[in-house]
Amino acid sequence: MTRRFILAARVAALVLTSLVATAGCGDGTVEERLLPVGAPVAEVEAPASAASSVALVSEGTACVADSYFVRIHCLHRDGRPAEVWGRKGEGPGEFAGIQAVVRGPQGSVAVVDGNLRRVTTFQPTGERVSETRLPGLFTPRGPMSAVLDGYYMHMGLPSLEFRQVQIQAATGETAWERTFPRDLAEPGCHDGAASDGLEVRGSSRGAATPAGGVVFAACDGQLV
Repeated sequence: MTRRFILAARVAALVLTSLVATAGCGDGTVEERLLPVGAPVAEVEAPASAASSVALVSEGTACVADSYFVRIHCLHRDGRPAEVWGRKGEGPGEFAGIQAVVRGPQGSVAVVDGNLRRVTTFQPTGERVSETRLPGLFTPRGPMSAVLDGYYMHMGLPSLEFRQVQIQAATGETAWERTFPRDLAEPGCHDGAASDGLEVRGSSRGAATPAGGVVFAACDGQLV
């Protein structure tokens, strides 16, 4: 069983742009724009995997995880055979549980191993570059440069919290860390919020801003 990745020059998508006033949730209008349709420029097959992330390490190379055989496939749009490397284990360059792959610095690929609590960077050919320890239950938010942004679950009282964190890629030290109020990005406007965990995750899945902040999605297309 395989997956298929399609690289397009421009992807057709319905973009919802929120024009939200400074008032509370729901006080805004929504403008809909349809982007032009673009033709695919490449199509490659990838292995089936429980890890859905893709690391686009260059214009022509994307790396994905094969979580069932515990290895990485770096796929090339020019038809070259895929580079396949890695194996199950706990030693250097091995994986106990591939959680995600993200783009690393200078065309590398960073593999987050949740079971071993580490992120390892490789060249797309499989050569190991570096290895860094991570907090437990860490989830990356985007590409890794000198730092890796993400969040992890902090088991505190009286409830579970999500802590936003920035890890120094070279040392594994925490450069920045903070727990935001769970109701900062109020999820109560979603149906079934009380039953599906959205009340807990309200301020977990933030995205890093270029200036070093964190932005969260809230009700009706608002950003906090």
